[in-house]
Amino acid sequence: LEANSNPLVTNYPIPGFPETWETMMDLVLNIHTNPEALGSNPMITRPRSERWHYHDWFLVFNENEEKATGETYNACTALETLNKHPFAADFLSDEQSLEEIQKKLIAEEISKEAEENDGDDGDEVSTLSVSEALDETIKVNGYTENIDSTELEKFGCELIKDLNYMNESVTRCKLGKDTPFESYFYILEPLDRDKVLEGPTVLIIGGVHGNEGAGTVTARHVRRNWRPSKGRMIVASRVNPTGVKNNHRVIANAKEGKKDLNRNFPDNLEIAPVGDIAKNIWEVVVLFRPHVFFDLHEGWGFYKMLKDNPHEKLVGNAKFSKGSSVISSPNAVPLAKVMLEAVNSKLVTDNQKEFLLIVPPVKNGLANRVSNAFGSLSIVLETTTKNQPLELRVRQQLVLLASGFEALNLFPDSRSVDTVLSEEIETCVAGRRPCTIDHPGDILSTSDEQ
Repeated sequence: LEANSNPLVTNYPIPGFPETWETMMDLVLNIHTNPEALGSNPMITRPRSERWHYHDWFLVFNENEEKATGETYNACTALETLNKHPFAADFLSDEQSLEEIQKKLIAEEISKEAEENDGDDGDEVSTLSVSEALDETIKVNGYTENIDSTELEKFGCELIKDLNYMNESVTRCKLGKDTPFESYFYILEPLDRDKVLEGPTVLIIGGVHGNEGAGTVTARHVRRNWRPSKGRMIVASRVNPTGVKNNHRVIANAKEGKKDLNRNFPDNLEIAPVGDIAKNIWEVVVLFRPHVFFDLHEGWGFYKMLKDNPHEKLVGNAKFSKGSSVISSPNAVPLAKVMLEAVNSKLVTDNQKEFLLIVPPVKNGLANRVSNAFGSLSIVLETTTKNQPLELRVRQQLVLLASGFEALNLFPDSRSVDTVLSEEIETCVAGRRPCTIDHPGDILSTSDEQ
């Protein structure tokens, strides 16, 4: 612990070391001062995938193991395990200079990132079933709870008639209320209100990047036509309203370094999101603590065709794109695989255009932060704009979401992936001209109730 005051710890020239040290310090301090922050997963003998964890730290051993197995802790065996750690393997060798170690580890880090972007099938990430993966995040956050009405007041929430869904009332709230970035999010619950507390909370967001129109249309379609059979669904279709209006990826008039909304959510949870829109979104995330999170995006090209090209730079790279992929947090891989199978079997006819899996989501992005903060099953959907009409891309996102809902048992009996394939889609982007759906209101005509 004394080394924490040593500047070499913070500035150690090896990728990942400062972050590793900081999360270790955070863990130790929380054990002593704030153990409630660590969650309640039981520290008992279980397979590694099911063990208690905090950030990237997993429980390796405690005395409960001795009681459960009758085996005494073996320090030599533990040391052998530690010596296989990528840092330790080089630190134990006197044959290499620090410069050589640094070069080697940087090369390994680049290689590792390339492998993760190669559509890792996730076999070593999670061996749980979809229901088991969901159960794990419910253990951390509990089931969906009733929200105190006073919590919703600051979002200007009100009941409105949803004309597209059995004339039921839904709760509509304002994201960034009374700011230049105001938009709506909706709270959608089962028609049988007793089912709300029996299922998970699902958050669906579109319009993070304003020029990725399929996500905005898909989120709006889900909001207007779907209801969960249990739990609660939160939907926001245009969280970057100025970007959507102008058909621009970034936030209008934002300062350099704050323009890309999906880079404004630091992985370090002690650092607040950057910029007003990110902070507004995070307020909603913290309030609802989603068990499952879907972030709807698009890329310009097909990941399967481009994944082997150099991609140190993602945005603005003319030779690389993550289009046609499902990007998953490690714990959501079982769910992501179900979704991939559905979209590839039903809506992809060209093998070179099939969707692939990528693990994990981009650093400092919303999906990664949601996963880190709440253990949520976080999934980013990426369709491809190149030579594909908006209707097809929206249909692909709907099938991906529908297969996810089916796997999570969140669809009523009347809806399935097959019925979603036949649903009529309004293929325009709300708030962008020319489009008959405008904002505020996100309505079809002035005669509709807002």
